Amino acid sequence: MALVNTDVELPNLWLERLMLPILQDEKVASATPYTTCGTICSFPEFGQDNRCFRPECGGN
Repeated sequence: MALVNTDVELPNLWLERLMLPILQDEKVASATPYTTCGTICSFPEFGQDNRCFRPECGGN
């Protein structure tokens, strides 16, 4: 099951990339994506709104 907010912009093959570790290793039971502005899943700074680092969204 994947829960996605209605305001999320997803990249191509997002679900396949999220599922890959689960399908490749029987010891992996779940996967969690990272985001630049997702509070407990924020990357690289936990719990903060981070600047996007990809050129297509204005980052370096």
